[in-house]
Formats: sequence, C-alpha cells, structure tokens
Amino acid sequence: MGFNADLLERAVSVAASIANYGVQQGWGVGFYANGSVPNSDQPIRVAPGRSPDQLGRVLEAMAAVTEFATSAIDLMLLRESPGLPWVATIVLVTGIVTDEIMVALLRLKEAGRRVVLISLADDPPPLELGNMLTYHIPATVPAFQKGRKAATATEAALNAIPTPEPLGISFEKITQN
Repeated sequence: MGFNADLLERAVSVAASIANYGVQQGWGVGFYANGSVPNSDQPIRVAPGRSPDQLGRVLEAMAAVTEFATSAIDLMLLRESPGLPWVATIVLVTGIVTDEIMVALLRLKEAGRRVVLISLADDPPPLELGNMLTYHIPATVPAFQKGRKAATATEAALNAIPTPEPLGISFEKITQN
C-alpha cells in the first residue's frame, strides 16, 4: 500500500501521548501493533498493566514499530481482542480507515467492547460508524505543524483533538393556570 513516514510518526506520537495520559490517570495501559519485534517473528504486544514501568515498556514497543506490517490491522484487532479484559477500551490509532477496519470495529462494538477510533487521515472517518466514539486528527491540526510547541507531548496531542462545543441547556418553569 505504500509508506508515509510522517503519518507513521504521527500515529506513534498520538498513541504514545494517549498511553502517557492513561498512565497518569492510573489506568491499565497496553499496546498492540500489526508489526513484529525487530529480528523476530513475534508480534509487537504489551498486555495492559499498571506497573510503575508499564509506560517504559509501552514506549519501547512503540519504538519498534516500522513501516512493515505483518498482518492487516483489522485482523489483528479481531485476533487480539479476546485476550483483553472486558473492561478495556480498545483505542485504534490509524492513518487509513478502510472498510475492513470499520467492519472489525463495528463487530467489536456489537460484541460489547468499548471502542474508540482515532483517524489521522486527511478526510474524516465515514459516518457509517454510527455512535462509535471517533476523533479526526488530520495533519493540519496545529499540534503537528512545524514550530508549534506545547508544554508536553500529551498536552499537544490532547489539546489538538477537535471536540464539539458543549450545548447550553436552560430550563424554564412552566406553570399551569
């Protein structure tokens, strides 16, 4: 399918920021990628955990990610999900949202999994995902512009996620005559 070094770097950066945020919140964090450990046929996999050195393990695994995929991401999601705790939220960070990825995410959601899609593609994710929580972070988001600085990588990534404006709700007391 080709290779885009900037897109891979953004995907790893966003995933690392999310992992860092999760660890800061005290959540169990893990990491799975559709590649293999260098010089090995073992998949890149760090099971969710809360140990003090978990972030180091996750970041080390992320550093092993290359442009070479050993399987399709949709197949990896379906293969690895049965081994995850039911309370886990599966967060997919991807630069390309294919029909196969959408089908896999919908299957996981229908099976009762909590699923979040973070798309780094130029175009927003398809609307066919229904009420699935999705974020669109294209290359044009300020956090990814050259020269843009933030206090931390987590701040840059999380502040850059476009979120809908909160709705203002007002209540009016109705009296009956």
